[in-house]
Amino acid sequence: MNHPNGSVLEEAHKVINGERQDAYGHPEDSFQIIADLWSVYISRKFRVDVKLTGVDTAVMLSLFKHARMMGSNMITRDTIVDACGYLAILGDRLISQKT
Repeated sequence: MNHPNGSVLEEAHKVINGERQDAYGHPEDSFQIIADLWSVYISRKFRVDVKLTGVDTAVMLSLFKHARMMGSNMITRDTIVDACGYLAILGDRLISQKT
């Protein structure tokens, strides 16, 4: 099925600004909580001092989706939408806070 150009981005926009935000709260808050938890895990496991940020979380979640696409015989639209959503959160909410 062909979709109009930009429909993946529109779908990602609806996902990150709709029900998921209502259910999980603002992504910049949850991404920082994830970063904090991952920091503790990595620091303890490898005995190094690590301090990840919400930006790191957005990048790594996007990489997770890319890895899923690389390791699969079937790339799904949902995975593409999720990857776009993580990068949109990075660009719109996390990076824009720093500039």
